[in-house]
Amino acid sequence: MNRTEERLIAFEIVFSFPFYSEIEPEELMKRYSECADDIVLTDYIVSTVKGIADNLEQIDQKIRSSIKTRTFDRLDKICLAAMRLAVYEMLYNNDVPIPVAINEAIEITKKYDESLVGYVHANLGIISGSENE
Repeated sequence: MNRTEERLIAFEIVFSFPFYSEIEPEELMKRYSECADDIVLTDYIVSTVKGIADNLEQIDQKIRSSIKTRTFDRLDKICLAAMRLAVYEMLYNNDVPIPVAINEAIEITKKYDESLVGYVHANLGIISGSENE
């Protein structure tokens, strides 16, 4: 499994956060792997999902500060999960260059809803710009 495939699995688990907020990330990962026969939860997937859950407040604050046209609570769940993944990688995963984190989030968003790509790209650009200041 390559990193892009791992990222997609992490995205899908993070996407479920708002729907299962009472369930711990470890349990969500377990349920996900039980539903998908050939899925292996790699170290990257586990550390990324747990990292996002552990830093959710700080990650969401970065996203809140970037959005201008919507309220945080009204964000599309695809946008939210893609941005959470990218912001986590930008802030907490030194192995992933910022442009790669942004591009991967864009590609994941495109896979689910191409109409959301511009919004995700613009907001991640704002966030990455604030990180470089």
